[in-house]
Amino acid sequence: MPRWWTTYTVYKLKRMTPAVSRLCLLCFVHDRYRRLNDHLLSAFCSLVRRYTDEPAKSTKEALYQHRRQASEDLDQGMKILQLFLDPTVADEMSFANVRARARALLPPDRLARLCEHLARDGLKQFVDCRH
Repeated sequence: MPRWWTTYTVYKLKRMTPAVSRLCLLCFVHDRYRRLNDHLLSAFCSLVRRYTDEPAKSTKEALYQHRRQASEDLDQGMKILQLFLDPTVADEMSFANVRARARALLPPDRLARLCEHLARDGLKQFVDCRH
C-alpha cells in the first residue's frame, strides 16, 4: 500500500483544505498505530517463544546430566561389585571395611539410587545411556 501521506510536510498540509489535511493526518496516525501494534505483537510472540523454549532447553540439560550421572554411577557400581571378586581383598576382612571401601567409590544415596534403577529397569537403561 503506498504511503502518500508520509511525504507531506507541515507546510504542504497547511496549504491543503482542512478536510484533506485531516484525512492525511488520520491516514498517517492509522499507519503508525498499525505498525506499532505489529511491532508489539512481534515482540510478544518472540518473548512467548523464548519462555516456552527455556523449559525445554533446561529439561534437556537436566536429562543429559541425569544420564551422565547414571553412567558414572554404573561405572562405580561395577567397581563395587568387583570388590567381591578382588583377590587382594582378604576373606577375613570385615564387611564394615568392604562397606567403607564401597562408600569411598560411591556415596550411599547414589548407590541406593543405582540399586533401585537396576532392580526396576535392569541394566538395559544404563547401557542405552552410555551411547
